[in-house]
Amino acid sequence: MKRLYSIIKPFERGFWGLVLYSLILNIFTLSNPLVLKFIFDEGIKGKNLRLFILLVSIFIFVSIFWRVLNYHYSLLLEKFKIRVTKYWLKNTINAFLKRPYKEIITKDSGYYLSRIYEEPESLSNELVSGAIDAINLGIGLILSLALLLYFSVYATLILFLIIPVTYFLSSYFSQKIKEYTDKERESEAKLRETITDVIRSVKFIKSFQFHDFIVGKFIDRLSKFLSIYLKNFEYATGFDTLSSIFLSLSELSVIIVSGYLMIIDKMTFGSFMGFMNTFWGFIGAVQRFIGIIPEIAGAMAIYDRLENFINVQNGRAVQFGEKIILKNVSFSYDGKSRVLDNFSLIINPGEKILILGENGSGKTTLANIISGLIIPEGQVTLLKKVSLMPDNLPSLRLREYAVLDERNKFFELIKLFQLEDYLDKTPGELSMGQRKKFTITLTLIRDADIYIFDEPLVNLDSLSKNLAMDLIFENTYRKTLIIISHNSIKNRFDRVIKLERR
Repeated sequence: MKRLYSIIKPFERGFWGLVLYSLILNIFTLSNPLVLKFIFDEGIKGKNLRLFILLVSIFIFVSIFWRVLNYHYSLLLEKFKIRVTKYWLKNTINAFLKRPYKEIITKDSGYYLSRIYEEPESLSNELVSGAIDAINLGIGLILSLALLLYFSVYATLILFLIIPVTYFLSSYFSQKIKEYTDKERESEAKLRETITDVIRSVKFIKSFQFHDFIVGKFIDRLSKFLSIYLKNFEYATGFDTLSSIFLSLSELSVIIVSGYLMIIDKMTFGSFMGFMNTFWGFIGAVQRFIGIIPEIAGAMAIYDRLENFINVQNGRAVQFGEKIILKNVSFSYDGKSRVLDNFSLIINPGEKILILGENGSGKTTLANIISGLIIPEGQVTLLKKVSLMPDNLPSLRLREYAVLDERNKFFELIKLFQLEDYLDKTPGELSMGQRKKFTITLTLIRDADIYIFDEPLVNLDSLSKNLAMDLIFENTYRKTLIIISHNSIKNRFDRVIKLERR
């Protein structure tokens, strides 16, 4: 209950407003059996036509008004769920952006799509709706029980058999469902990661005729997901089936007892009609309540996953200074093989550094360390304001990126790189060379202490390479500059550092 309350706490007023609304709906619902009783006992049996017409009119009015209120309640509930979804989506996207970069790059976008978007949506639909429905049904069951006791104490006593059996079933199955829901969500996230990987790599798969192997890998991961899903479905359906059998037996017992009470004149026909109308509503509420228990158990597993995702530790803090100092720095992505091992480097303010090395020598890793994206082992002192050349960009129009301009150079650089005719296009609509020019532009418009370019000349023709280098040096005057390349570049640098592959 504490965890459930923590979920609804930011929306407490709206939540309890919906609960109050539900109480009103329950009262209207339970007025129907009372009206039915009086229709038969006072109107029909008493042969009072005027009272009969009045009671039937009340019955119709209450039924119509209840449906109108229920429609309005459904709209309010959906709006409330949307608010909760937006709240959790904001938390998950913020949590993702604050996660250690080292962790982010170890998983594909499909995995994070599931964690950021789909799990918060499921939490809202299943847990919030389930919690409200559970409270609504709880209120309805209490009111129904009171009404059943009013109609017949003896017939109602049978219902007390339902409570301990239902509690036992829910306690056993809800724990199993929660356990397998967590496994199912993790497996589904990995399946989406595989699908995203296939879509991204389709050119390679077709070119290298890698189809059968990739499909085999996909089927293997799909089979694992479906196996866990089926087990979870088995527990949920088993819980529902056993509960339905027990409720059906309880329903038959109540009908037999009620019939006997009518035979011995301990219950009127109107009371019987009212009792059965309330009883069927009570049984339906119990069945819905039983159905909600697995949903809430599964949703609580999603909530635990979201809490773990949001509360991840961001690693140790970065120390800033006037120059870059890396002393005995080591880093590994997998915790085994080290990309950098006891590496040391000092970069003074305003220095122009070229870092060379073949693929796998740790050039990009070093750039990520110097930019603060990755925190390695060892002593690290960095510059505070960093501009790192991006690789992948959001699908915004080029002109929308002008909001990042801190030096009033955006449109000037756009013109120099001859990109002014593409301002209403997205990066994905540019050629590879044009995209490279644009990423250089974005790096240079930031007001930073250090500018880091990772392979800035790849995909550029000779004229564009010269223009790019001229603009980079011109716009980083008296600033620290690091350019990373696997090929030697015309010597304009204070130092050249060559990394060897380990």
